[in-house]
Amino acid sequence: MAPLPAEAASGAVRAHPLRTRILSALVLAPMALLFVWLGGWLMAAWVAVAAALMAREWSLLTGGGRLGFAGGALAASAVAAVLATAAGVAPGIGVLALVGAAVVVYGLARTGGVEAAGWVAAGTVVVGLPCGAFVWLRQGPIDGR
Repeated sequence: MAPLPAEAASGAVRAHPLRTRILSALVLAPMALLFVWLGGWLMAAWVAVAAALMAREWSLLTGGGRLGFAGGALAASAVAAVLATAAGVAPGIGVLALVGAAVVVYGLARTGGVEAAGWVAAGTVVVGLPCGAFVWLRQGPIDGR
């Protein structure tokens, strides 16, 4: 794509958006693979940070651009799901806890005036379940790694 006339006149060259994504992947992918290889609490912490960031993004997307108490509860429940799984809580209990947390997040979103409170609450399961499952799968003694 050719630069806009104003950009061409000023000599400023915009970086392609894909370049940033590729560079971050080159940095983050080896770190993620290392943490998966090592497993244990180190990997659980890595996944917990990722879960918090995903929950924040989900909350901002579905909550009208604001985080609020519902977004904080969403992030806390996703992190709790990961840490509980790492601590050995049974998967069924974790799923029930996520559903309960979704109810709490829904209530917080409704009282906070979020129009799409159901979507915010769905993020509890959408983010927490895969992140917890990732940690649970890694804990397998034979084929976890």
